[in-house]
Amino acid sequence: MKLRILLFEDEETVRNFVVRILAHRDYELVCYDDPRRCELLNSAKCECPEGYQCADVIICDRHFHGRDCFDFIKKQKERGCRARFIAILSAVLAWDEREWAEENGIHVFTKPFRADTVQSWLSDCEANSDPDRTLIEIGGSPC
Repeated sequence: MKLRILLFEDEETVRNFVVRILAHRDYELVCYDDPRRCELLNSAKCECPEGYQCADVIICDRHFHGRDCFDFIKKQKERGCRARFIAILSAVLAWDEREWAEENGIHVFTKPFRADTVQSWLSDCEANSDPDRTLIEIGGSPC
């Protein structure tokens, strides 16, 4: 199954590292280096029709162009986002942030992170994804 991954990372070196990690896997990877380029961040509710989703996996930098990824994730969940797997990339998280992430099934990659930890997590995501899910068309830049 070909996973769709949305990567929200404004730091070019980290974004390129993640892209290289995933280059040999058959994933559809869509990158956002600026939150204003993603229509998903600007709507009041989930834009996906019933039975559809925007992505299988969302990977978001802790601080994305001045936006807090925790606010973004909470808003996406409130909007009804159906992406099943979410990860945060961060150098440092407070204890309560790490605890919230764990309670909400959010995976945390602590910078600097190793390629094999990302690959292992994505293998788990792939193994636990719904093979019958349907993805909507979205904008964004292929990585």
